[in-house]
Amino acid sequence: MDIILLLAALVAVTSSRAMAVCPTRDFCDGLRICSFISRTTKEDFLQAMSDEFCGCKVVDRSININRPGNETYSSRDFDFLSSVEEIGDTLLIQNLNLTDNLTLPNLRLIRGRNLLEY
Repeated sequence: MDIILLLAALVAVTSSRAMAVCPTRDFCDGLRICSFISRTTKEDFLQAMSDEFCGCKVVDRSININRPGNETYSSRDFDFLSSVEEIGDTLLIQNLNLTDNLTLPNLRLIRGRNLLEY
């Protein structure tokens, strides 16, 4: 009985960490293209992205997600982006191995003030 309760508590803690509740912020700066993020572990990368965007409604600059390598991600890994309604510059997603579709359910506008050149 004690083992089942411990397992249930562990699942609840793990689930709540994956679906982190963020304080609402009307505005955040956003990331420039940051090469240091691409050299971190998967957990550090997701934590850095979450710290930057969790609860944010308006991103002044860009959201850049670039993860070369063979790490696999789920859309749930990026739940912290669900509050984003507007992006000032660009949304760049490349080299991301997703097991399902990444959605931003509240995204309404990408202004494209500063576009990327390729």
